[in-house]
Amino acid sequence: MLSTLPRTHMKTLQNPPSVVLQQSSAKRIVQLDGLRAFAFLAVFCNHAIPVPLMWVGVDIFFVMSGFLITGILLNSKSQSGAVLFGRFYARRARRILPPYCVALGLAVALRSDVDWRSVWPWLAALSANVPVAFIPFYLAWPLLIHGFNRKTLRRILTLVILVVPLLRLVSTPFASQYLVIFTLTPFRVDALAAGSLIALTWDEDWAKVMSWQSRSKWIMMVVGGALAGLAFLYPEFRAKANSLIFNTVGLSMSMVASAALVIYVLTLCEGWAYSLLTNRIVVGLGTISYMAYLVHDIFLSAIGNSRPVPIIAAFISTVAFSAVSWNFVEAPILGRRQTDLVPNKIQRSMNRMRVILKRFLMLLPRGPD
Repeated sequence: MLSTLPRTHMKTLQNPPSVVLQQSSAKRIVQLDGLRAFAFLAVFCNHAIPVPLMWVGVDIFFVMSGFLITGILLNSKSQSGAVLFGRFYARRARRILPPYCVALGLAVALRSDVDWRSVWPWLAALSANVPVAFIPFYLAWPLLIHGFNRKTLRRILTLVILVVPLLRLVSTPFASQYLVIFTLTPFRVDALAAGSLIALTWDEDWAKVMSWQSRSKWIMMVVGGALAGLAFLYPEFRAKANSLIFNTVGLSMSMVASAALVIYVLTLCEGWAYSLLTNRIVVGLGTISYMAYLVHDIFLSAIGNSRPVPIIAAFISTVAFSAVSWNFVEAPILGRRQTDLVPNKIQRSMNRMRVILKRFLMLLPRGPD
């Protein structure tokens, strides 16, 4: 959840908001939670059906994450005069590690065909996390924000956006499969940089970002449409082709379209798109999208993804598991409110069961001190 303006914001506010993480739902950019939901749906469709170009949901996650993390760090620096590394990393650990451990437990329970002893180093290094590119970004970017002023940060981000496509160009001939370029940090950090650049501008002059609404919509439509058309006409312009043209130009087009989409969503305060993105169910799905991203492939593998009924069952299982995890694992650890995806009657029943279990455990005899 990103916070900034109330829902009736942009027309009446006099002072620019900061991109900070808050508890109050009135101060969230709720439509970004809705965008997370659609980004997850795109990734799910890409793995389940697959639908062409749905992998772009990953790029949307990248841009939004760059925006969120940079906003948190900028706010920390402006309030305290320095990035509070301990607080930042503690919160990131609380956000990432509990869902990751829960997802691993689910994978071990449902995937008996996997030799877990042979892959534990990969799992221990968080390589199954969402996504791999975030971890080095979490380590390096706070140090840069702490050490440099905003003008220098803007230059660094612009340089990254320009250089990374060239890095993909020279590295593609040595990549044995498309996932090397598609997932590893050096080749995808331009999307994170784009989100960070948006956050810098938003934090300095939110009205300037608001003025980009029409422009961002047209960029999103033109670049996104061109990417779709090229992918339809030319097989080498698809993600799994691992071609020079796609890894260099195609991924950059996806980054531009995703950044334009995030800017457009940021500027919404009314209309059908705003209503859709702020719908209670859509926002709830966006809230649990991290766990859903982690476990959807587990359920697809366990239930099957070759026919409509198993795919629907895997989706329902993913959402139900993620909602329960948010309400009873993630939200209590983060100190956040529970999502509305669990119906009130079920919520009350599960709360009663938790109280009964706690009382039962208190009755058990304790061992010697």
